[in-house]
Amino acid sequence: MQVSIERAGLDTAIRGVLGCVVAPLFEEVMHAYRELDDAALVDYSTLLEIAEKTSQQTPFHMLLEFASYGQDDPHRFTITHNAVMRLFCTKYHFDFIAKNLLNPMLVRDTASFLVNHMLLPMQLSEYGGQLRGEYRIGGHTMHVFPLIVAPDLELASDAVYGVHMGSIITALTDAQIRMIEAQLALSAEFGFLAKHVSEVDFTDYQHFGNFHQRIAERHHKVFG
Repeated sequence: MQVSIERAGLDTAIRGVLGCVVAPLFEEVMHAYRELDDAALVDYSTLLEIAEKTSQQTPFHMLLEFASYGQDDPHRFTITHNAVMRLFCTKYHFDFIAKNLLNPMLVRDTASFLVNHMLLPMQLSEYGGQLRGEYRIGGHTMHVFPLIVAPDLELASDAVYGVHMGSIITALTDAQIRMIEAQLALSAEFGFLAKHVSEVDFTDYQHFGNFHQRIAERHHKVFG
């Protein structure tokens, strides 16, 4: 198998994994990521070899499987940045979360949990000295705070960003916003639940407590 991944896609995937509820082999994967050079294309086997050390299905297994579906040759292709974003915003992802992570010992609000696991296009603003994201669907608005951003991602006041579980993981072009919104619209369940979530505070999230602090600690281990 000869699979590569666009560097922008890998950076987005890593930021997304940092915000995951479960991150198998976190330390090993992040160590390998820090050792990579800045080439535009990265050999995906570098991360996949680490993922193969566990019997669990990691986000890196999921990304490879998902990206292979649209390929004529599933053994030789490049995972694009857009493919990474689609992994986080399609019904494939929604159904996986609904099936595998709805643990009642962790989740007290199903709608908030499922909706925030999706990649959502958000406009940013400052709220109480912290970053807040605003997501709109139909006539409904959802606010998410506080958001965390990796130091390698520069923010612009007039841009729209992809947010996953309280983490800003990528800047979005107009075309990417349309792509994400089109994918989200394919899930009737997502559309229904999103309109029942108005505000999400990641300092007191589900039964995790301060989820924002948990992710901040992961960021510190990777970025210092």
